[in-house]
Amino acid sequence: AQLSIVLSMRAEYGWTSDVTNTVARAVQHAERAVALSPDLPFAHFALGRLLSRSFVADLAGASAEFERAIALDPNYTDAYAFHAIVQIADGRAADGLNTISEAFARTPVPPYWYYMPLGLANFCLGNYEAADAALTALLERNPNLQNALRLQIATYGHMGRLDDADWVAMEYEALGVPATISDIMQAMSVEHPPYREAVIQGLRLAGLPE
Repeated sequence: AQLSIVLSMRAEYGWTSDVTNTVARAVQHAERAVALSPDLPFAHFALGRLLSRSFVADLAGASAEFERAIALDPNYTDAYAFHAIVQIADGRAADGLNTISEAFARTPVPPYWYYMPLGLANFCLGNYEAADAALTALLERNPNLQNALRLQIATYGHMGRLDDADWVAMEYEALGVPATISDIMQAMSVEHPPYREAVIQGLRLAGLPE
């Protein structure tokens, strides 16, 4: 299961020149882990995580694996967090918000990345104040997370906080990436059409160039 995650991350972050073979091996190891230990929550988590990645993109399969991991271990907070990401990607932000809220309720010190699905779920539901609070908490812990900066610009656009949006855009560009709508949307992992359109609208309201 752990080897599957390592191989998946190689493909995700461009650490291999043979993505096809690396992903195939990741699938093989994840499925073998589940076959060897069907009652091991981490095995189902590893398979679900892999199925949630863009190069596999089996959201229904990923959701089922995360649900199985949670059923085996109701306090498996990483499984809640990844399940929330999948639910949002599937256009179910309200479900995702409930799921990530469960993760926060079950851990006293949540990892910084839990705040990303919390912020994204609230953004997709139009809860911009709550989205800003989550993204601010994340960026206090990891100031250079580009995905959070991108979403915060759009959030400030919807909130009419144009000075704040401009400041975050400058912070984003300081990382060596262009703050244009086309470049940001190429990098954004939000694919559900209404949610993606909300991000684009927020970036336009923030005054970013096309």
